[in-house]
Parts: sequence; structure tokens; C-alpha cells
Amino acid sequence: MKIFNTSLNLIGKEESLRGDFNFQLLVKDQDENPEEYYSFEDLFEIRKNKIDYSNIDGKFNYCQIGDVDADGFSNPVELDFEVREIMNESYYKKIEKGDIMKANKNDILFSFLIPYDFDNTGKFLRITEIEENIYYSTAFIDIIPKVCPEVMYYLLKSVFYNNLVSIARIGKGYTGYATISEDDLYKLRFSKKIIDNIKINEVKVRDKIIQYESEINDIKKMILKQEYIINEIFSRYFRYDKNLIYNVHKGMTYGTQRDGNTKMSKFNVKLSEINDTKVRLSVRSNNPIINEVYEILDNIGNKKIKDIIIENVHRGKSPQYDENGTIPVIKTAHVTNNGIAQEFTEFVSEEFYDKKLDSQMNIGDILLTSTGKPSIGKIAIYNLDDKAIPDGHVSIIRIDKSKYSGEFLVYFIRSVLGYVQLEKEFVGCTNQIELYSDSIENLVIPDISLKEQEKIVEEIREKINNRVY
Repeated sequence: MKIFNTSLNLIGKEESLRGDFNFQLLVKDQDENPEEYYSFEDLFEIRKNKIDYSNIDGKFNYCQIGDVDADGFSNPVELDFEVREIMNESYYKKIEKGDIMKANKNDILFSFLIPYDFDNTGKFLRITEIEENIYYSTAFIDIIPKVCPEVMYYLLKSVFYNNLVSIARIGKGYTGYATISEDDLYKLRFSKKIIDNIKINEVKVRDKIIQYESEINDIKKMILKQEYIINEIFSRYFRYDKNLIYNVHKGMTYGTQRDGNTKMSKFNVKLSEINDTKVRLSVRSNNPIINEVYEILDNIGNKKIKDIIIENVHRGKSPQYDENGTIPVIKTAHVTNNGIAQEFTEFVSEEFYDKKLDSQMNIGDILLTSTGKPSIGKIAIYNLDDKAIPDGHVSIIRIDKSKYSGEFLVYFIRSVLGYVQLEKEFVGCTNQIELYSDSIENLVIPDISLKEQEKIVEEIREKINNRVY
């Protein structure tokens, strides 16, 4: 339990009389040492002018909160007022209501709605010269940095992010939405020591950021090419059309986020043909591509994940964080296509770890992210020697290594044959989607020998490592 002492006089300085713990700590420190801080107005402006949609000429990119991923990179929907598409009519209706603004280069878009699930907190997008033709919904606050935009963008996401969380007005319940208004942003203060140091070294810091962003983009391209490598090899071995991946529509799960195909999906199916134990009439459950995937797997010969595991698939534990803890917590962001990222920032105690035997990481365990768009469906093998424990948003798959190759299973889930199944199996709506353990256990996988699996893995690994694209 958190306890603090404050005066009514201090609470009264905020017009809505906020007494929540984190906000009061922030206000108290800034009130006692005002000379150590810059105000929000010293460093930023807020853009407020709405755009008359009738002035938009031809094609443009429209960005809503759901079109920005956790890394801040946009996947906007391309629209064209001259050639209106029926499947995108809902976007045009929103735009015609006047809920649209145009971003300029170096603006920082910040979503004022923050899903309070601790993994998908707050979304940012910095507008670069490539994205200048972006219009966005009023679900974003458009922040204009007065000093070094590249640096201020990352400072908001890192050093000062806890301050953003502190000023958020948290909704009801564990999954309630926190909101940040424009007025709340004006309560932010920024350390003069940090900002002044940036101003002095602005060129050097900006050049470093540009270098790192370039490296990150190279890695993203490499990851994208990994997907094509996997699918090219799988399509050859399992004899299906390698262009199948281009028929996948952009969905909610990680594997489908690459695709820009957002056109309307439709299907024809008879009620007599719906024989699943869970009668589901969604397009993603009956889309022709899911049937095509199952036909491919039927031709190969298949089994289910539950046939190759040594214990039931289960999630990690909701951690009791300990600032003095030594055991890192693996969260959704740590599961990547390049393995488990080791930039751990939250820890639990040895005592907590010792009580959670089934969630203690073993080398060879497979981790699958199981909560929230768009990160749901990421998968990697735990190959670290150190102790660790995943949180409740990550599922643990422990396979019988005499029956199946963990590396093959990971590559399979990353292929179109795997992630299309994940897109079918999640439940929930908006961003609060889940992959449950029984659905993971029932995923269909190729029934081929270990020798064949290892042969495929070796070819994929060789091409990825040598970057033979």
C-alpha cells in the first residue's frame, strides 16, 4: 500500500483537486524545486487547427490510434477522395465530420487514450519527411517541439514517460483507460539539467539518434525479409503457392501487421458446414485463406501442439515487482523475432521466483505473446542461462524435444501457415484481445520427422544468418 502526506493547500493548486498518489508526488517535487524545471510551454506547442477535408486533393494517408504500433511507426490507411472505396466508407464518414488534422514534419502525435494494461501504454508517432502526407484523427494530440524534435520524441517515450503516466487520469478497473488532456500536458515539467545538456550537445545527440534509427530500420527490414525467407522455404517444402502471404489481410495479430491490405473481406459458407465446437461466424474464422491453410496442412499430414508438449500450455505469473529484485520479468516487448531482448527494467525477488515453479524459465522454452493488438502472436525461444519469469501476458510452450524441434515450431508460427491460425483463434474485441492456452494447444502443425524439421531449420537459419535474400 502506498501512503503519502500532503496538504489540502497543495491539492488545491490543481483545479480538479486530484489526490492520486503519483500525481501528488510529481506536483510536490516540482512545487518545492521550481527553478530546476522547464514548463511544457517552454519546450512544446500544441497544434489545434482542423483541416477542411474538401481541400484534400486525391490520395492521402489517414492515421487512427489503431494504425500506430507499439514502436511508434505508423501503418496508416491509404484513402483517395477521387476514387472512394466502399470498404473504407467508415473512414470517410469520420473525416467528413471534421475530425481530421494534418501533421507536419517533426510533429509528435500522442494518443491521449492509454489502455492501462501496462504493456500497451501510450502511443507516439514522430512525423518524418516520408510521412508528411499524413492526416490524423482527433484521438491524437499534436505536439510541436521547440527544440531538437528527434531528441524530444525519445525523451517523452523514455526519461519523462513516468511523468506522463503520473498526470494520466486513470479509468475504472484494472483494464480501465487512462486519459491525458491538453490541459494535463501543461502540468508537465522537464528537468533543466537534462534539457540544457541536450541543447549544448544537440548536433551530437541528433546524429546519434539518426544513426540508431537507421540501424533499427535495417533490423526491421531484415525481420521482414526473414518472413519472406521462411515462407519461400516452407512453400517449396510443402508445395503451396509462395504468393499466399499476399492474400493475408491486415489483422489484429503480429504476423498480419506487415500487410497493408485493408480491403473488405467476405466469404460464402453454409450453416451446415460450420461444424467447429465453437460456432463462429466471423470473417476471419471462415475466410477462404484459413481454409486454404488447413487444406495445405491436411495434404502435408498434421498434428496439434497438444500432441508434442510435456505439460499444458500456460501463462506466466502476474509479478509482484520489487525495486530490489534480481530476477528479470519477461514482458511482451521482450519477445522478438531475434530472440528474447535483454533490456529488462522490472524485477521480482528470489522469494517470489522460487514460489512460481511452473513459470521459471528453462533453456528451450518457447514464449508466445498472448494479449493485445498488435503484439499478440510474437514467438521466440528462451536460450538464456539466467533466471527469468514471464508475466501473465506471455504463454509458455514446453515441447517434447524427442518429438519436435522448438526452432521449427517457432519458424512455423512465424510463417503464413502459423500466423493465419493465430488470427483465427484470438478472442475479444478492440485492443483487448487474448490467445487462450487451449487455442494455442489446438494449433495445427506439420506432422513430419525430426530429420525433416532440422533440414528445413538449417536452410532457414543459413539464409537468415548469411542474409542471402
